Amino acid sequence: MRVGKTATSVLLAGALVGTNGEEGARGVSGFGADGGWQSTEVAPPGVEAVRREENVGFGMEETPNGRIVGAVGNYVIANWIKGSDDISVVHDLATGAVRATAPCRAEETEYDVDVPSPGNFAEVPPALSPDGRYLVKGGNVFDLRTGKGRCTDSGEGARKISLAAVGDDGVAYGLAGEDAPRTPVSVSVATGAAKPLPEATSTPNAITGGAGVFVTYAGTDSMRLIVLGPKN
Repeated sequence: MRVGKTATSVLLAGALVGTNGEEGARGVSGFGADGGWQSTEVAPPGVEAVRREENVGFGMEETPNGRIVGAVGNYVIANWIKGSDDISVVHDLATGAVRATAPCRAEETEYDVDVPSPGNFAEVPPALSPDGRYLVKGGNVFDLRTGKGRCTDSGEGARKISLAAVGDDGVAYGLAGEDAPRTPVSVSVATGAAKPLPEATSTPNAITGGAGVFVTYAGTDSMRLIVLGPKN
């Protein structure tokens, strides 16, 4: 996905999913799959598909709701405005159907960076568990089987959390805090509770069937991948 000044597009499984509008718009502009569905047809329950607002001097304006903020596997993640609040929603790529929702906004992912930087939260893309049941995006966790999502880093005094991987057991891993040294944490998808891990813990950047993938950096412009099985 590339975030430009006027449009965003995601290419997944041969389908182009796009959204229009200015970068940084508060969850609006609409999106859809090329030759398939549109966001106005798949709005989450209780959410207006088209927002109507009075613009002084121009009268009533109608703007499609929803904005893509990430994509992984056969899913796209979008922000929607629900009344005065923001929600994040996981949509099925093929049909646009809602798979899970969380009562908070998700940050956009910058996919146009060639080599991820260890200091930038925005460069951590969404992730799926190996069995496809769980999805994490920033500090949000989703159970695609139950349709429930939780916001692990929202609320007064909460530390920012960036989750990079989630296992089939529903435990996600990432870092908390915005300034070094950040705290490694594990998060339960079922409860949304974050547990600090020992300071020296290295959390996985990805989890595959039977192994964890860890990224180490030499400076900020090169990296090494280490794959460890459960016995390591």
